[in-house]
Amino acid sequence: MRFARVFSISIAILLLFLVTTAPGYAAKKPHGCAQPVPPLMSGSPGPPPATPGIVLINEVLNNPASTWNCSEPAGTSSISTDTWVELYNPQNQPFNLYEARASLDSGSLNNAFHFPFGSAIAAHGYLVVFPEAYSLSNTSIAGSTIRLMFGGVTIIDLVSVPALAPDASYARIPDGSTNWQITTNPTIDASNTSSTQITSTPVPTKSSGSSGTGSTGSGNTTPTLVTGKQPGWTKLQLPATNSAATPTTNSPLVASPAASTTSSAWDTQRRILLTVLVVALALSLFWCWKLFSSP
Repeated sequence: MRFARVFSISIAILLLFLVTTAPGYAAKKPHGCAQPVPPLMSGSPGPPPATPGIVLINEVLNNPASTWNCSEPAGTSSISTDTWVELYNPQNQPFNLYEARASLDSGSLNNAFHFPFGSAIAAHGYLVVFPEAYSLSNTSIAGSTIRLMFGGVTIIDLVSVPALAPDASYARIPDGSTNWQITTNPTIDASNTSSTQITSTPVPTKSSGSSGTGSTGSGNTTPTLVTGKQPGWTKLQLPATNSAATPTTNSPLVASPAASTTSSAWDTQRRILLTVLVVALALSLFWCWKLFSSP
């Protein structure tokens, strides 16, 4: 009986240690949330003019893995309730998007999400909506296009969202710029300037022009044609090797992996502790066996 009790306690300690130190066990980084009902705004802002770019789609998160909707219990999440789109107002005056008959769709007027009554956005402010919870049900598809429309006629802004990892977002960094980036630190209903990017290379994306059908991005995607005369084969030679060559400046900058010196040190400590625990367990089992097997 005593042997079984010691054995059970040792096994429980070992399992607890393995679970609490396993990769991915650490709690997710806390983040904010947004209310599904637009907040009240003082004054009487008027509708914005139907001018492309007057209000911008600023950030999109379409693969939620945690609670982004303040109206639901913490720790729960679903695509239908936690997928969100953030708008940004770069102008110096607030606007009433409900009076502008603002809506979001995926390139077709079918299943459009219409902004509810009271949807006002402050000057240089933000407005977050959860379109998946209503009628727009395909914003979670990778590569889907999201359009901001006024009156169901004028395209104010649009963006094609790439495939995103869970709880990563596609954002303009800084706010309102043409530089779209994938970020692992979404800033719902807040400035994107403090985001941490997966890659610092801008991702070209479609954006509405003066007619609502233009295409712009972070750079010109038209290939450059190279012209010239082919030299004779006898004049060709391999370039000299230069070990101190300077890397090209147009190489994409990729952020360092998530692993850090601290995490590496913690992994080493965890392995040492696990080894000590296993040895202690083996010694306790051996001691119990000797104790109960002796006459």
